[in-house]
Amino acid sequence: MTLDDKTLTVYTKEKEGLLAHIQAIAPGCHFAFEVTGEQSVVEEFAAALKEGLYVGALRSKGYGLIKLIGWKEKSVVQREPLKLEGDSDEYYVLSVYGNLDYEYLLKIREKLKKYKEVYTSTGLQEIKRWDYNVFKKRWVVKSGSVLIYTNAEKDIYDLEHDSLINAKGGKIIVNHPVITINE
Repeated sequence: MTLDDKTLTVYTKEKEGLLAHIQAIAPGCHFAFEVTGEQSVVEEFAAALKEGLYVGALRSKGYGLIKLIGWKEKSVVQREPLKLEGDSDEYYVLSVYGNLDYEYLLKIREKLKKYKEVYTSTGLQEIKRWDYNVFKKRWVVKSGSVLIYTNAEKDIYDLEHDSLINAKGGKIIVNHPVITINE
């Protein structure tokens, strides 16, 4: 792989005298991750990692090997499904689709303080993007995050339109028909 130093894009045509740039993670870095699925699949994946699993390129040069060392199995905690009191029509479920700007979510939560927040499950992620020769980083709320409010007014539906304009990507859906409460 050969990269152009100015645009950092890959050359599609072969050119002589160019250097290949390799990005690598230093040996000994620690990672944390979660594998979910059927027990047999999880065990098979763990066994493959213990032996060593190649990802990426340049395997013959020693790059790309991931080996699981000091593996600790985390116990699984089964939680009871969320049960909300009262009529399901009293609740407003705000679902996040796409990567919603975290600053936007903070503004939304400040605006919704007049309502009662009864449940929240939000995942955050730092992303970076290439913007005119500079990487720009920002925090986003991951798709699938959920906030549930009660005692809200119908103007909460205005968030759907507002998120399209002001959220810098991502969208809020209020009471998506796929989500059901207490059924």
